[in-house]
This record gives sequence, C-alpha cells and structure tokens, in this order.
Amino acid sequence: MKLLVALLSMTLLCTNIQAQNDAEKEYFDLLMMYLDGDYEKLFKKADKYMDNDKTRKDPLPYLYAAMGYYEVRNNEDLAPEYPNALKESLKLATKFKRYDRKNEYGEEGDEFLAKLRTEIKGEALNQFNEGKESKAVYYLKQLLRLDEQDYSVTYFQMYLAASEGDIYTTNELRGTFGQQIAQVQDWSKEPNDKRNFLRQAMLLHAKYQKEKGRSDAAIKTIKELESYVGPSEETTNMLKTLKP
Repeated sequence: MKLLVALLSMTLLCTNIQAQNDAEKEYFDLLMMYLDGDYEKLFKKADKYMDNDKTRKDPLPYLYAAMGYYEVRNNEDLAPEYPNALKESLKLATKFKRYDRKNEYGEEGDEFLAKLRTEIKGEALNQFNEGKESKAVYYLKQLLRLDEQDYSVTYFQMYLAASEGDIYTTNELRGTFGQQIAQVQDWSKEPNDKRNFLRQAMLLHAKYQKEKGRSDAAIKTIKELESYVGPSEETTNMLKTLKP
C-alpha cells in the first residue's frame, strides 16, 4: 500500500513539473508583462530567453518583445528612450517568423503581424517619396521575411526594377508575382495591407509608364489592378487621362 501511495505521489509530482514546464514554454510571463504594459521588464526577460541556448530558438519571446516595441512608440514616457522601436519590432518579428517555421503560433501572431506590415509599408512609401530609395528597399526586403508570399511587396520591387531599366529582374519578379497571385482564391478576403500596398505600387508603376509615354502599358496596368482589387476613384480618373 505504501508503495502504491509513493508511486501515485511521484506521478502527481511529475505531472505538476511537466505542467510548469509547459506553462513556461508558452511564456505566459512575457504575455502578462505585455498585457500589463510593463515593456522594459518584458524586454529584459525576453532577452534572457533569447540569449539562453535552450530557448533562443523558441518563437514566442521574439513575438512578445516585438509586440512590446510596437506599443512603446505610442508611450509618452518610453518613446524617447526607444527612438528605433519600430525597426526593433520589425527585426524581432522577422526572427519570430524564422523560428516559427511550422506556423504553430500563427493564431498569436497573425493580427499583430498584419498591423506591423501596415506600418512598415507606410514607412517604405514615405522613404520612397522622400527620395530615400535604399531605405525603402531595406523595408521591402524585411517585409518579405515576414511573408515571402506577399505579392504587393513583390510588385513594388518589380516596379523599382522597371524604373531602373533592369529588364532581367523585372521579368523575374513578374514571374514570381504571377505565381503568388495565382494562389489568391478570393481577393475580398485578402488582408487590407496587401490590397492597399498593391494598389499603391501599381498606381506608381502606371504613372511611371505614362511619364515615359507608354500610355497603352499604363492602361494595361490600371486594368490589371482593377481586376484584382476592383475600380476606385483614382483608377477611374487615371484611365480618363490615358484614353484618347
């Protein structure tokens, strides 16, 4: 009888230890720090996990730290101390995606990554409009690390190659873009950041074609855009300026 009790006690102890290990594996401590807005403590604790050989390839510390840096930008007290918070968030998010190869934590990360992609695409456009193309290119490369199938980023890269007269790269990216959009089953269900960024990229491409006197090509680009995301006031007005 005593042996049976001892065995049962040992089983319960092992179960409790395993439950504690599982809980630690899910990094509830980091999640609670994020939810409490205790970002500096979150960064320090996440760094410890990232530096530990046993946990440095676990995806969640990178995700929660990335989420924290994203929020810091709007924190009056902390924002001045972290002037590169958006870049840091992006860097950590790309590592999260690298280590979450099987997309086991998609449910935890998808909503945040969509917000981050929107911010980064806006920053890429700002840099491009300010003539800082190299910085825009940097953001585009990082965006593809978040989602290598992001057709909107691929198209923007294609537009940049076309504007630089790089025919080989343009054709190569056009092929990649075609493969990516072939996977789209319902455009109305595609993420807004992808649809909007694709619209921006294709409109820029059409304007470039128009400036080069290639009105037929510009019309084709606008029509192609409308076939993906539907017509808009901007595409309608542009077509009016292109048609004889």
